[in-house]
Amino acid sequence: MEELFTAKLRELERQYQDMRSQIALMQKKDHQEIKKEFQAKKNVYDKTMSLLQEKTKDCRSPAVKALNEAQTAYDMKIRKIMTEDMPRYMSGNDRQEAKVEAKALYAEYSIDFAVQAAQSALLAVLSALDEQMNFEEWRKENE
Repeated sequence: MEELFTAKLRELERQYQDMRSQIALMQKKDHQEIKKEFQAKKNVYDKTMSLLQEKTKDCRSPAVKALNEAQTAYDMKIRKIMTEDMPRYMSGNDRQEAKVEAKALYAEYSIDFAVQAAQSALLAVLSALDEQMNFEEWRKENE
């Protein structure tokens, strides 16, 4: 189990480093490059979500299926807010400026949510390790 967590953490670290590099790099690019990169990253994100859904569709674990359904529902809700609901949330005379502000706030909070997800992952790992150790102790006592 610990090897799996280590491998997953390496992937998370790689993704984090890539994200930091991409953000720093993209802030120096022109508008067309940003649009192109946005579409490329969106395609990768959509493909990853699709693969995750496909992977968990045949999973035997009801818990994994439930977690996947929650993540999918969250993703769909965020997309709806950003594409359909955002205009209603903006007020004032300068709707374009409000749109920029709203998207910047969403980006800021997305990072906050990522931090929260990392904290949640840590709790999940500690819980799994605790349960594994409880089981090992129980097994030793009952041998």
